[in-house]
Parts: sequence; structure tokens; C-alpha cells
Amino acid sequence: MHDKRLVAAIELKSQVGPSFGNNFNNRTEEAIGTAHDLWTAYREGAFGKHPRPFIGWMMMVEDAPESRRPVTDRSPHFPLFKEFQGASYLKTLRRSLPAARSGAAVRIRSRRLLRS
Repeated sequence: MHDKRLVAAIELKSQVGPSFGNNFNNRTEEAIGTAHDLWTAYREGAFGKHPRPFIGWMMMVEDAPESRRPVTDRSPHFPLFKEFQGASYLKTLRRSLPAARSGAAVRIRSRRLLRS
């Protein structure tokens, strides 16, 4: 916030195993839903008449064999797009978000996280 004006919003998420599949779906839905809600609020004037704020999203994923292993295609009705075939959860996450593909404000990093 600057002078009571929203200038930037950054969402930070993290994901550790062992259930990368369920967590991946949940984090992706949250990111899409949050972005939709924010831009709807902006369009409706909830933040006042100001320029569009900067929006960023960062996902930190545990560097684990399960996050790097190719995901099994279980789609019974439609084929996967070529770019998702044989992709790991990390690659799928990078390819799922348009901003991530364009190198914009979204950054997805894999790091070895410590478990207590």
C-alpha cells in the first residue's frame, strides 16, 4: 500500500511431499481463484480509481523425487496437450500459468526443504 492505494500484491505458497498430486491441484486452484477474485474486485472499483497494481505469485516446491517424476496421464476423456505429456509436477506447474511461461512476475523454484 502507498498513500492508501494498492500498488502491489504478492502471494507466496510452498509445497512439500508426499502428496504432490493433491497439493498441486489445490495450489493451482487457489492461485487461479485468487487472481480472478482480485481482478474482479479491481474491475468493480473496490480499490478506487487507480492504475492496476502489480501482482506476483511465488511457489516454492520441495526438490524431491516425487516432484521431479513424470506424472501419469489418467485423463479418460481428452488427451493431454503435448507440452504436459511426461512432465513432472514442477514442469506442469511452470507450464500451467501463462505468466510463468512468459517469464513475467511469477517465479517457481524448487528447493530442498528441511523437514522437522
